[in-house]
Amino acid sequence: MWKKLLSEIAPTYTFSEPINEDAMSHLEQQLNVKFPPELKSLLFETDGIVEKHDYAEWFLLWSSDVILRENLQIRSSEVLREFCQPFDNLLFFADTGCGDFFGYLIEDGVISTPYIYMWNHEDDSRPKVASSLEEFVVGWATGKLFV
Repeated sequence: MWKKLLSEIAPTYTFSEPINEDAMSHLEQQLNVKFPPELKSLLFETDGIVEKHDYAEWFLLWSSDVILRENLQIRSSEVLREFCQPFDNLLFFADTGCGDFFGYLIEDGVISTPYIYMWNHEDDSRPKVASSLEEFVVGWATGKLFV
């Protein structure tokens, strides 16, 4: 579903091999949260979505390795802890390319809504930017989602 959708609206993006159940279980265990079905289904189709240019790569969705690394890193950052709200209540899966991250809100250890939020690194705000992962993916891939 995801690859077909993206191929139709943004054919310049490329896909990676999907992750498997073991990799998903490891990711959920390491980040201490059960991933929402829509993000799981996307990762089971492609472990990352990227648009490659001569000068850079733009990620629409991080790979599972980057999801793990970035979430662990931001949650344990002593510097950010001094200036920002805690990050344990967010599961990030993408970024703007300018320092801001996109993710789900975790409440009481569970992602209970499909909403996508953006952490603004300049003012630590966390506004809702999309009502679902599909709305985010379509909006961000087509340039209709502005942040």
